[in-house]
Amino acid sequence: MKALGNLEFSRKTLSSILRFFTDWIGALITIGVCICTVASKHTVYDHQIDHLLIVSIAFAAFHRGTLAGLISAAIAALTLGLGAIADPEWQFSSEGFADGVVIFLSLPMVFSAGSLRRTVLRSIDEKLALERRHSEELGEALDRARQAEASLAELNRNLEEAVASRTKEIQQAITALMDTEEELRAANLESGFLLRALDYHAATIVMDPQFKIRHANQKFLDMRGLSLEDVIGKTPLDLQCSPGQATAFSAISTEILAGRAFHQEVPIKDDDGRACWLDWTVVPEFDASGNLLRSVGMIIDISERKRGEEELVQFSRAVWQSPASVVITDRDGAIQYVNPTFEEVTGYTLKEVLGKNPRVLKSGKTEDEIYEGMWRAIASGGEWKGELCNRKKSGELFWEHASISGIQDDHGEIISFVAVKIDITAQKQAQEEIEASHLEVVKRLALATEFRDDDTGAHVQRIGYFAAALGEACGLSEMECETLSWASALHDIGKLAIPDSILLKRGKLTEEEYAVMQTHAALGAKMLEGGRGPILEQAEVIARTHHEKWDGSGYPAGLKGKDIPLVGRIVAICDVFDALTSERPYKRAWPFGEAMAEIERCAGTHFDPHLAKLFVANRSRIQLILQMLADRKDRNDESDLLAA
Repeated sequence: MKALGNLEFSRKTLSSILRFFTDWIGALITIGVCICTVASKHTVYDHQIDHLLIVSIAFAAFHRGTLAGLISAAIAALTLGLGAIADPEWQFSSEGFADGVVIFLSLPMVFSAGSLRRTVLRSIDEKLALERRHSEELGEALDRARQAEASLAELNRNLEEAVASRTKEIQQAITALMDTEEELRAANLESGFLLRALDYHAATIVMDPQFKIRHANQKFLDMRGLSLEDVIGKTPLDLQCSPGQATAFSAISTEILAGRAFHQEVPIKDDDGRACWLDWTVVPEFDASGNLLRSVGMIIDISERKRGEEELVQFSRAVWQSPASVVITDRDGAIQYVNPTFEEVTGYTLKEVLGKNPRVLKSGKTEDEIYEGMWRAIASGGEWKGELCNRKKSGELFWEHASISGIQDDHGEIISFVAVKIDITAQKQAQEEIEASHLEVVKRLALATEFRDDDTGAHVQRIGYFAAALGEACGLSEMECETLSWASALHDIGKLAIPDSILLKRGKLTEEEYAVMQTHAALGAKMLEGGRGPILEQAEVIARTHHEKWDGSGYPAGLKGKDIPLVGRIVAICDVFDALTSERPYKRAWPFGEAMAEIERCAGTHFDPHLAKLFVANRSRIQLILQMLADRKDRNDESDLLAA
């Protein structure tokens, strides 16, 4: 295409050059002759005017239709006009005509350049036509090549897309394969882990479709007492089996061949003839066609669990049938279970108390300190035992002896509480009757002591009230104060063994007599020794220690400080104070203020300084007791003492 363009450009250039020489050079020559003719006014070149005219006409005729022909025709007309103007007499001569004919005849030669131009141009046109055909053919070939190239590019694109798609599919397949391999690896690891885990938990065997053992773990071998060579290739029936195991294996094969897993607890006898239990689980594995590939059997010795279940059943029966009330609560105290005895004793059913706190039985008769001590003990994981006065659904009061403790999990955390309670209402009533009898005996003994020493008057009564008041001041409970009051009444019971000559002597005792009088402390303890019940037990302690002194100078044991029991230290202050404020044959009664001052003075030597301070601090109550129980000479009325 580029060569064709160059050729066309060369043709146009050559054509322009030839046209210039053939057209414009002749025209210029004509113009030049015309100019010269006009300038000579036909004087020199007469015939040349004719020649010019002919040539111009001929040139114009030869080049008709072109700009050069038009110019030649114009020159011919101009020549004729100029000739007529310059020489009116001018005529076209025959000689000029003859020359013109010669010139005209010679025009083909003159203008052969025009033919040459046309020939050259025609040759160039042919060449151009040929080149154009070649160019068109080449263009068609190029078009076909471009189409082929486009088709090839499309094929390349399709091929690349196909390759990319196939490559992506291959990559996805590789990824899927890698994932599958990873899953298989993980499954193998998991399977291996499970098999290793089973080694610690269960006796395991792997059987083929004919139920022949292909693998057995060490736990199975240890359970049967066999080696791996002894079991490989054999069925469980080929091994020594108990009747229970043989029956179980027959059931196993039936279930497995039916496509179901098997699970059963099998009772057997061990080598010693003891009853044992095995948990058999067999799981089959099938291929895609439903053919049995293998089955895995797991055997667990559950004898301990079975024995535990039997014990639990026995325990449940024992709790259900227990004559004691059993209450189980959660860690927050909400009732979760009560046995029938609880329902019978309290009148509440399980449904009525479920989820409630045991305080539903609270009567208000048991001190809060007892409940606080109970919760401190059981919350710390300990056991609490004690007596509680509760109220039935009917409102009736009853007494229970309770044993309460916490139930702990494997981590030592308390998860619930259990209380076992026995109804002791009848025993408490009998005990109260016995205690009433004891009190009656104590009253009678105290009365006998008072009758033995007719000058002591209401001494034993006042001692009891003084001791209770001081005991309350130092923090003793109401029951402890009551026990102390009755026990202190027997502090001088040993005087029953002192001879009347000494006990009832009006004058001052001699040293020997005073020594005999001092024996009443030990004698009184001896009289009360072995007594049952808190009053008599405490009375023995008071009788022995109420003459001991804080500084150790007392009798009979010379005890010092807190080695002296608390009840002995309390009664020591009360006994001395009452002796000071009472009239004796050998002394007058001290005024109340002087007696209190004496107690303060002897604090730290004779008396416990703390108790002495408390006694003085309660002087108003002490004075009231003293006024109410002043000495009376009429001892025939013993009702005051018995009713006190």
